[in-house]
Amino acid sequence: MAKRVTAGNLGYSLVDGQSVAERIAQTLPATLLLQATSLLLAILIGVALGLVSGLKQYSNLDHALSFFAFFGISVPNFFVAILLMYFLSVKLDWFPLAGMWTPGQSTGLNLDLLHHMVLPVLANVILSLAGYMRYTRASVLDALGADYVTTARSKGLPERWVIIRHVFRNALLPVVTLVGLSLPSLLGGSFILEQLFSWPGMGRLGYTALLARDYPVIMAVTLTSAVIVMFANLASDIAYGFVDPRVRYD
Repeated sequence: MAKRVTAGNLGYSLVDGQSVAERIAQTLPATLLLQATSLLLAILIGVALGLVSGLKQYSNLDHALSFFAFFGISVPNFFVAILLMYFLSVKLDWFPLAGMWTPGQSTGLNLDLLHHMVLPVLANVILSLAGYMRYTRASVLDALGADYVTTARSKGLPERWVIIRHVFRNALLPVVTLVGLSLPSLLGGSFILEQLFSWPGMGRLGYTALLARDYPVIMAVTLTSAVIVMFANLASDIAYGFVDPRVRYD
């Protein structure tokens, strides 16, 4: 069994008899595209807002961002997705309701794909950036009270240089850890979001396999997700060496 799996033989679907490896290969790129885009945007926006929130502690902007962060942490992903679908697609008709491309249109990396990506990516980003925002804010506040920041200011360094070189860089350390820890929840959430938006990814494949009790497909989706999370955690550990100069890998 182990030899077959390492050779890429994941068995055959109990529903249609198709090779499980082929179905994973067909659906995995769509999931990676959706989740990688969502993760990148969530990190960039969450870290930026967390930095601003920490530097403007107890201001009206800080209170507004904190309220938004608590909302994002508390609300389940399917509820946010349904709200976005109702207001931005059904009511305003700004974005497509489901699918990856418009039927009859050309497939590939084009504007039609980007148009269909907006709602699922937005749902993912709203839920993910809250954690990055809160962690970044807390790290910024800790860094601002540290001795090395006081020393840097006493040397007469410009405030912008103190923020970028001393505060921001040290505030990234918990965020690097959070990136590795957020991958399982992102992949788990893709089961629901891809089903809601009819996104032809691995999450939707796993959801339909669960309903049909297609065990070879379920095991293949679980194995693939575990491998992705394992490599993401490895990349997160390696990233420490670039963010923290005290960490070295010999």
